[in-house]
Amino acid sequence: MDASQADGNLGVAVPPLFVTTVLGGAARAAGLRPGDIIESINESAPFIDGRATPAITALYPRYPEARPVRLRLLRQGTGRRWSVTLQPGLFQRDLAALQVVRSKLLDDDNAYDLEPTTPSGCSTCH
Repeated sequence: MDASQADGNLGVAVPPLFVTTVLGGAARAAGLRPGDIIESINESAPFIDGRATPAITALYPRYPEARPVRLRLLRQGTGRRWSVTLQPGLFQRDLAALQVVRSKLLDDDNAYDLEPTTPSGCSTCH
């Protein structure tokens, strides 16, 4: 799923609907993991006869009209099925997990030496 689907262009979505990334926020707190399958959104199927439904747009809230989203999920590895309600809110990235990549030009002018570091001046980073 991408931004074009959030704008109503659902024709490029194909079933099943997978969770692909969990950076934090309500999804992480609810225990979602990449690979989980979203079976329903607000009690509506994300696909009918292989075609995306408007229910998918609830996954892309538009503030300030954002509402809670109820998901029914399947974890393939265990077969576990469960429901969760995600509350919309501002996502706050964990600054301690951020890495800044510094680079410098090597003598041959063809390569970069990349060194992961923490952001300078970050009071919460270690």
